[in-house]
Amino acid sequence: MSVTKRYYELDLLRFIAAFSVVLFHYGFRGHAADGLSPLATPWLAPAAKYGFLGVDLFFLISGFVILMSAAGGSKRQFVVSRLVRLYPAFWICCTATFVISLLVGPMRHVSLREYLLNMTMLGSFVGVREVDSVYWSLGVEIQFYVLVFLGLLLRQINHAGRLLGIWLALYVASTIHPIKFVSFLLIPHFAPYFIAGATFFLISRDGVSLYKLAVIAVCYGLIIHNNVRALADLTGHYHTAFSPLVMGAVVAGFFAIFFLISTGMTARFARRRWVAVGALTYPVYLIHQNVGFGLFNLGFGHVNAHLLMWGVVALMLAAAYLVNRAERIIAPPMRDALLRLVRRSPVTAPAPAVGQQPIT
Repeated sequence: MSVTKRYYELDLLRFIAAFSVVLFHYGFRGHAADGLSPLATPWLAPAAKYGFLGVDLFFLISGFVILMSAAGGSKRQFVVSRLVRLYPAFWICCTATFVISLLVGPMRHVSLREYLLNMTMLGSFVGVREVDSVYWSLGVEIQFYVLVFLGLLLRQINHAGRLLGIWLALYVASTIHPIKFVSFLLIPHFAPYFIAGATFFLISRDGVSLYKLAVIAVCYGLIIHNNVRALADLTGHYHTAFSPLVMGAVVAGFFAIFFLISTGMTARFARRRWVAVGALTYPVYLIHQNVGFGLFNLGFGHVNAHLLMWGVVALMLAAAYLVNRAERIIAPPMRDALLRLVRRSPVTAPAPAVGQQPIT
């Protein structure tokens, strides 16, 4: 089944998720712990400290759009689209972050070997430190892509609803009786986001059913359970309290928005102009953290704090725009080369739409 509908509202949602992560790092994490940034923003920190939930939103979006992109059933097109979407921006941002971090900090300990292994995007699977710690989520995304590819390989993608239920049941079982390798394959801690997002896509395509609502409800319960436990670790690390009620309400808001999207109730908010905003999401996520902290370290004490904070935010958005422009140059020949490699005509596999991007 070919899926051609475009959900423009997801482009805006993706940008909101990325910007909340930026605010978490700049407005809270950098100064609160780890000595990454000297810039304190006490006026922003009480809200910014919940910006880490933007990653939760990213994974929900990925569950929705990646299953949508795979619904056509083409294994080759799925693999090529993912490679073309992930790597060009990552290569640019990883290289820029490595070079700038060597010059201005704070990640001077990353070696050339580690940088080269990071460029494969597989370093986290062999214990190599990331050039930028935000890359951890890319490993999680890749695990999800592998599971979707297996569904395509086994020609079961048209039975995605059943597969998602099986995945959820196995995930619950693995949390009760963990088996290390099996738990890893099922994506520990993050599977409920992908399962819920994918189920919302099935609602958008096939309509609401009691089964789908039950899967989503179980996913929400698991997410809250996992996040409440994680908040305890965050509280200890950052020496500040995190409210389980705020966290639960924010995640409930995410689920409510996805229900509205999947049932067509947000269509009037969809605008083509959100595509340009959504295009910034992946590069700004990749480049903002260490480069931004480095600039904070350079400018602190010399530039007004508010000007420094929002000036760096503006600079990162501008950098993301330039990276996206470079992506548009690199992606077509890369896609054509990969398609030739898998003996497919470039005409049969169009470039992935912005609405089908990962966090990516």
